[in-house]
Amino acid sequence: MLVRIRGYETPETAGRFRNQWVYVKSTEVPPLPEGRHYKYELLDMQVVDDQGSDLGILREILETGANDVYVVVNAAGKEILLPAIPSVVLETDMQARVMKVHLLDGLIEERGS
Repeated sequence: MLVRIRGYETPETAGRFRNQWVYVKSTEVPPLPEGRHYKYELLDMQVVDDQGSDLGILREILETGANDVYVVVNAAGKEILLPAIPSVVLETDMQARVMKVHLLDGLIEERGS
């Protein structure tokens, strides 16, 4: 995403923000295309498998080189790591705040295992 920072008109003056986190109000972010979501919008969603079983709450998103990894925490406090890939993430219902996933054998693991 290309951004402009008021008061920093040249690449040299804006360079002070290089490799830094820059925050904006959620009301000021541009809308994304249909079916796309900002990562912050996914946090705290209920996660269920394709059989309807509750897996927990999406608490964190890890950025890796290949794909993001969703950290889901269940009621017992255990963390499940889910790759954020189309074959795993089946549906994201933003209105109901529920994400439906398919658990692939061998790809799902608990963090710290």
